[in-house]
Amino acid sequence: MTRSFFDAVRKGIFARSSRVNHSESQYAAPYNRAHFIHFLPTELLAHIFIAGAEVDDMFAMNISQVCHAWRSIALHTPKLWRRICLSPYETLWRTWIHRAKSCSLDVQLLPYYTSRPGHRLLQRSDYNLVQWYMRSISRLIPRWRSLEIVFATYSPFLWNAALSECCAYTSRVHAPLLEEMHLIYPANDDSKEYWLFNGVAPNLRRVTVDGIRLSWAPSLYANLTYLDYTHHRFSAGWSAVHEVLSILHVSHHLTSLKIMFRWSGADPCVCRPPNPIPRLSLAQLETLQINNDGPDIPSELLALMRFITFPSLKSLYLADLSESPNRFHNLSHFFAAFRLPRKLHSIRLEHGWYDQDLAARIIRSMPWLSRHLYTHRRRRQDSKRHYH
Repeated sequence: MTRSFFDAVRKGIFARSSRVNHSESQYAAPYNRAHFIHFLPTELLAHIFIAGAEVDDMFAMNISQVCHAWRSIALHTPKLWRRICLSPYETLWRTWIHRAKSCSLDVQLLPYYTSRPGHRLLQRSDYNLVQWYMRSISRLIPRWRSLEIVFATYSPFLWNAALSECCAYTSRVHAPLLEEMHLIYPANDDSKEYWLFNGVAPNLRRVTVDGIRLSWAPSLYANLTYLDYTHHRFSAGWSAVHEVLSILHVSHHLTSLKIMFRWSGADPCVCRPPNPIPRLSLAQLETLQINNDGPDIPSELLALMRFITFPSLKSLYLADLSESPNRFHNLSHFFAAFRLPRKLHSIRLEHGWYDQDLAARIIRSMPWLSRHLYTHRRRRQDSKRHYH
């Protein structure tokens, strides 16, 4: 949708509206005149409806109840019904599947669902219910465009219930249209490794993973451009570092990366690798975000940074989710292992990542940086500094 297209549509609408108004009698009642919104082309209305459905779960249903004309447009726009939110309202989401016709589907299993009056309600997550949901939708795996599964509370064997239908060794679970996948369950205690879609998802580009072990096959993840990876708690030390390096070796075409090692309370010592590890260059990576949720920088992250280079990195964001009041003890060790790329033009340090002397050294050594943002917990308003 270009600007020239919208200008042409607006010009046509105004011209048609002026002809209609001119043809009406000057004594006609105002309520007899058609509203200008009725002169919008059907294709433009359908495009607006699809954009609204990307934001609101119930937008498609609400818009189909405005008037007869809009309901007809909504029912003849399959993309408007592609978001399938699995909930106790089985008749509702099965109706949406029917209205989506042969369109690709966005499947969601979230900790909440939207009721018909528009209220957001918590959803119960247990093995039997989750397995019934996924078994009901698994026959449509070849039509999935995205998959989002989020569990907020603990219940045993949830990943097994949710993904067992996706792990069969058959062509029926191939996902040729899948572009995006979010699998989030921080409280998971199941260390099983999952092999998804029989290794076939050639269009997968964006993945968010937290609390699950996946078999990182090249046929699934080699074409990723975005990865949000939070390492599980089932491995630590060099085992965890080796696992993450294996993942990045497969997904070396990334342009955006978010990574975090969860703080387990006892930080293992990672001194020297048992075997020589080759260095990895993420040549296409432009945006890097490193999250930390503990009182200090995990030793696995320090070790990982020694084996990766980012020659094309443009934006660096170091986030402190715990909002530590003091700088991290290992902060100087991190910047000794992580060499700031020469193409970097934006950097942000938060809370425990911030140190005044370190920030001054970065500015002196990299004067070409176009933007710096330093945030400290004690003086949040005064410590934000912008340099242009």
